[in-house]
Amino acid sequence: MRPLSWAIVLSVVNIPVYALLARMFFNSLDEVRQAVRFRPTPGFLFLFRGEYWKDWRAELKLVFFMVVCAVAVYGEYLAIQALIRR
Repeated sequence: MRPLSWAIVLSVVNIPVYALLARMFFNSLDEVRQAVRFRPTPGFLFLFRGEYWKDWRAELKLVFFMVVCAVAVYGEYLAIQALIRR
């Protein structure tokens, strides 16, 4: 199997892992929605609204969550490749 195929399969199979990680990073589903809502909006708008630090924190959590999910998929890919080579 090609590496991209493995990555796609692992991304779909890991949905329960993503849910667990989301519970670790975010307190509620509303917090996830809010972080996703903040992401495409320019930061200076939140500065004028007085929500700059709230926006910054939500975006940082979302970015860390996405990075941890990507690292999990990559780590599993490497583990599977090591098992296949044996």
